[in-house]
Order: sequence, then C-alpha cells, then structure tokens
Amino acid sequence: MVPSLALIVIGLGAVTAYSGWSRTMSMTESFQQKVKLTSAMASSGAATAMWQFDKDLAKDTFLPAATDRDFRAAVILDDQGKPFFTTGQADIVSAAALAANRNPDDSADQAISFETAPLKHTEEGKEMTIGTMVIAFDKAAIAADANHSLATLAMIALFVLLLVGAALYALMRTITGPIGSLSEVMEKLSSGKLETIVPNQDRGDEIGAMSRAVEYFKESVYSASSLQREADESRRAQEERRRLREEAEQARLAAMSSATTSLAKGLQTLANGDLTASISEQLPEEFEGLRQNFNDAVAQLRDTLSMVVITANNIDAGTRDIASNTNDLARRTEQQAASLEETAAALNEITTNISSSLKLTEEARHVAIEASSGADKSGDVMENAVAAMSRIETSAAQIANIIGVIDEIAFQTNLLALNAGVEAARAGEAGKGFAVVAQEVRELAQRSANAAREIKGLIENSTREVSIGVDLVSTTGTALNEIGGLIGQVNQRIASIATATREQSSGLSEINTAVNHMDQNTQHNAAMVEETSAASGALASEADKLRMLVSKFVIDRPGQTRHYRSAA
Repeated sequence: MVPSLALIVIGLGAVTAYSGWSRTMSMTESFQQKVKLTSAMASSGAATAMWQFDKDLAKDTFLPAATDRDFRAAVILDDQGKPFFTTGQADIVSAAALAANRNPDDSADQAISFETAPLKHTEEGKEMTIGTMVIAFDKAAIAADANHSLATLAMIALFVLLLVGAALYALMRTITGPIGSLSEVMEKLSSGKLETIVPNQDRGDEIGAMSRAVEYFKESVYSASSLQREADESRRAQEERRRLREEAEQARLAAMSSATTSLAKGLQTLANGDLTASISEQLPEEFEGLRQNFNDAVAQLRDTLSMVVITANNIDAGTRDIASNTNDLARRTEQQAASLEETAAALNEITTNISSSLKLTEEARHVAIEASSGADKSGDVMENAVAAMSRIETSAAQIANIIGVIDEIAFQTNLLALNAGVEAARAGEAGKGFAVVAQEVRELAQRSANAAREIKGLIENSTREVSIGVDLVSTTGTALNEIGGLIGQVNQRIASIATATREQSSGLSEINTAVNHMDQNTQHNAAMVEETSAASGALASEADKLRMLVSKFVIDRPGQTRHYRSAA
C-alpha cells in the first residue's frame, strides 16, 4: 500500500507543479502581451497629441488603458525628457518618468512593469523622434492570480490524495480488521481460553468462513477423541479456506493496484496535455466514485478550454471583420476627403463669382440711380415742353381770332369796293377812275381774304399738330414718369439683390470655412481609422497566439479534429 500511495503522491506533485508553472508562465506572458499591445495602441495617439500639443487628445488616448485593473500611470515626455502629459498615481508617475532613461530589463523583478515606447512623427517623408511614452502596469494582480491558481491546484491534488488514501485505508480496514479480530481469538484459543466466542461467523465472505473454521477448530479441541481422518479433513478444509482467503486478498490487492494504475495513467495523460483522458474501465465499487470525480474534473477542464478556443476564434473573426470594415471605412473616408476638397475648391470659385456678381450689381445699382435721375430730369423737360405747347396753342387761337377779324375786314372792304364800283358805274365817265380804284381795292380785299383763309388753314393745321404734339408730349411725360417709377423699383430690386448677394457671399465664406474644417476632420478621421485597422490586426495576431497556446492541448476525441489550429 505504501509504495502505491508514494507513487500517487509523486505523480500528483509532478502534475501540480507542471500545471502551476505552465499556468504562471501563461498568465505572465498574457500580462506582458497586454502591456505591449496597450503601448502599441497608445503610442500613435500619444505621438499625435505630442505633435499637436493637445493634452485633451492625450487624455482620450489613455482612457481605454485606464479602465484596466492593472493600469497605474502613463507619462509623455518631450524630446528634452520633460513631462508633457501625466496620468495615474503620482508616485508611479515619477517612477515612470525615471524609467524612460533606464534599461527595460531593470524593471523585470519589480512590482511595477514599465513599458517605454519612442514617439515618432513623419514630416515630408522624414521620420523623427519627438518624445517618449512610458506606461506602468501593476504586477500584483497577476501575481495574486498565479498564487491563487497554484493554491487551487494544490488543493485539488491534496483532495485527490486524500480520496486515494481514504479509499486505500478503507479497503485495508475491510480486510485487516476482521482478520486481526480473528487472530486475537485464535491466540486466546491457543492459550487455552476455550470460552472465547468466535465473531463474524454469520458473514457470507471469506472472513465468515475463517471465523466458522476457527469455531470448528474450537469444537475439534473439545472433541479430542475425533478421528485423525476428521482432523486431516479439517486441516485440508482449513488449508483450502486459507487458500481461498489468500486468493481473495490477492484479488482485492490486484483490483486496488489496477485502480491506482488507471488513475496514474490518466494523470500522466492529463500531464501530457491530452484532455481527452478518462478512466473508462470499470473499477471496484469503492474506487468508482474516485473514477467519476476524475472524469468529471477532466471533462470540466476540457469544456473550459473548448470555450477558450471558441472565444479565441470569435475574437479572431470579430477582429478580422473589424479590420475589413475599418479598411472599407478608411477608403470611404479618403473618398469623402477628396470630395470635400473638391467641394471646398468649388465653393471658393462660387464665392469668387458671387463677389464679382456683387461688384456688377453695385455698378448696375449706380447706373439705375443715374437712369432714375435722368428720367426725373426728362420728366421735368417734358412738363416744360407741354407748357410751351399749351402756350403755342393759346397763341395760335389768338392768331386765328385775329385772322377772323382780318377776314371780316376783307369781306367788308370787298363789299365797300363793290358798292364803290356800282357808284362809279352810275357816275359814268367821271367814275371810271374811281371804278378802277374800287376794282383794285376789291382785288386787294379778295387777296387779303384768300391770304387770311390760307393763314387760317395753316394755323388750324398748326393747332391740330400742336394738339397732337401736346398729347404726345403728355403721353411721353406719363411714360417717362412710369419709366422713372420702374427704374426706382429696379433700383430697389438691385439694392435687394446686392444685399442678398452680400449675405450669400458671407454665408458662402462661412460654409467654405466649415467645409475646410470638415476636410481637416475627415483627414484626421482617416488617420485614426488606419490606426484602428492596425490595432485590429495586432489583436487578431494575439488571438492567433492564444489559439496556438490552446492547441497544445488535445481537446477532441478520436474521429474528430484533434487540435484547434490557428486560422490561415
């Protein structure tokens, strides 16, 4: 029993030590990878914040890292080693500032892990170092987790050892206890104490048989006169029972050895990383619970690692989708930036055109004002012309009246000349000279009447033409007044257009400024999208490393895929 128990103790100790060491190394490596990944993701934003002297951007850069339970401090130093931005615990910030000038290996054994990264900026194709970033993470939590894992493994190993020891002890007690009692009875019988009662005679196993044999031996001692043959037969029967007892004991020991061998084999398979290990063969009843507990523990560990593999695959798929979508977003952002740049150029041209239109509108407004002034002057001239025409018309009417008087005078003169001719004819020869004069006067009166009629006709024509001219001048004056009003309205419209054009020019200038700002933001977003794409690629790489670590364990049973490989 002792060698088997020692072998089990050694096997459990080796498995526990290896598992604890492997767990500690895995957790330490994961911690270092987390520190390096955080440094890689924050260095780009820190470099941008350092270059732009934007402490708010630096603060936003370290916000995701600050949510980590192990994060303690972060420092951004300029190229002169002076702190530009600090966050976290003050004492650790000071230590982080000093860590920028130390060898990274100097902090390997310290409680705080410092990760230093140079901050670089590319200007016109030339890369330059503009500062240094130092982030600090506390190792206490990872050390506590490692110690907790070791304690848990030690507790499991101790529990398994106690179960095996208890099972072996119970097994040996079921065998050695009754035999010890029977040995004491036989010693008493051999010393002559024949009144001793033989126990366990009612048992149906070998112990009961041995007890009954001792009882028979006791009865044989009482019957000393029994035949030697009966004694020989009793002796042979006792030897047969002893043989059967020894065979039964050997069978029990073989069963116990088989159980411990199966358990050791399963533990060895588990130590080799094969999580499909299980004890399939049926063990004796007292070991069946131990076998079931071992199989359940291995199954739980296998399911846990399977979920780790599935989670790693999901992380990998998610990061690849993020990387793909980020690349698409970067391409669309670049296209948007180009479109915004073209829009800004077009807005500049529109602004220039509107400024030119504003100048032309101002010139048109001045021309309209001059035209309105000219129309007002033309209206005044037309009013004067209408007044002059009215005076001409009045004068023509007066001349017509005078012509009428002249016509009356000519008519009266003609009558007088006619009367004079009649009187001269009556006078005979003496009146011939007077008749000639009367004839001349008559002709003169007729010519005067004809001239007066012609003048009257001309004056009437002039009067009609003057009336027509007055009407035309009045119409022209009205039209000029209307034109002046329309020119005033046009002037008002042009003034409104000029005001609206100035407002449009101001609005377009603001829009142009906003579009230029949007262009800058879009280009900045494009840079951030590229950084996010790089971070997604790094996270996908870390997921591949996690799958590589888990692939060292055999999780699936034969007939299925035996290892979870990293995605191509």
